[in-house]
Amino acid sequence: PATPSNILIISKIHDPGAAKLVAEIARWLVREKMVNIILEPAMTKQIPEFRDNDWDKDGLFKIVDMVICLGGDGTMLYACSLFQDGVPPMMCFHMGSLGFLMNFDISTYKDSISKALSGECWIALRRRLFCQISRGGAPANENDTFTVLNEAVLGRGSSPFLSNLELYLDGERCSSIQADGVIIATPSGSTAYSLSAGGSMIHPAVPGILFTPICPHVLSSRPIVFPDYVEIKLKVPPDSRGTAWASFDGRNDLELKPSDSLIITMSPFPLPTFCSSTETQDWIHGLAQCLHWNERKRQGALNTH
Repeated sequence: PATPSNILIISKIHDPGAAKLVAEIARWLVREKMVNIILEPAMTKQIPEFRDNDWDKDGLFKIVDMVICLGGDGTMLYACSLFQDGVPPMMCFHMGSLGFLMNFDISTYKDSISKALSGECWIALRRRLFCQISRGGAPANENDTFTVLNEAVLGRGSSPFLSNLELYLDGERCSSIQADGVIIATPSGSTAYSLSAGGSMIHPAVPGILFTPICPHVLSSRPIVFPDYVEIKLKVPPDSRGTAWASFDGRNDLELKPSDSLIITMSPFPLPTFCSSTETQDWIHGLAQCLHWNERKRQGALNTH
């Protein structure tokens, strides 16, 4: 593949330390790698030398060859949201408090970026979900469609009533859900909100969609993993006592009224991410370092004396 020539750098806008690091990386890339740097307009105000860049939020995929993301998982989710269709490869450097999705140490940015530019890094494809809100059965409009990396959540919001939702799979009514809400997550999102609600952790290469009820009012209600080709529809029934609220990777809270539906399918546009080692080793490392998975004091040897 051709060497990237246009690199977008995304970081926290209101963090002076992050802006200083963005400037350092951008100058190094221009000087040593002879690439074009693209920054958000708010960042160019702090780094004026890059003010005349090619920022075009609606046409980023046409000009950006690679994304460098500095921060935590929230910064990565924001960067991913800029590309609702195709996404260029993304290299993520950990600078946040958790950073489960951020595979690279910022202290090694020169070596890591150099390997990525020369094609020496493994790339993993993280699945995303395509979400549509249908108002009263009508097709979704542009403002009611979202592509998410982690999860879509449909819940009761501030309503005092349980969420009463009808579940359809591939157009067939399957069940009713009475709970605080439901999380529909990707394998990448299985270690986020879904995990806190009792869902399983799933390797990001597994082709599935997680269905995790939030505080269900039925003891037999348990998380389920559906195949990635299933269309999931959650409908607010016409006789529902209240409305429901949908959020997408923690953003864009939208109200669904009775007879409205949230329709979710697997997006045809996954997120390519650079791996610091391999996809599996990065994932296991994240489980151990960020979530302390399977850690306990080692059992001592049996004393036979």
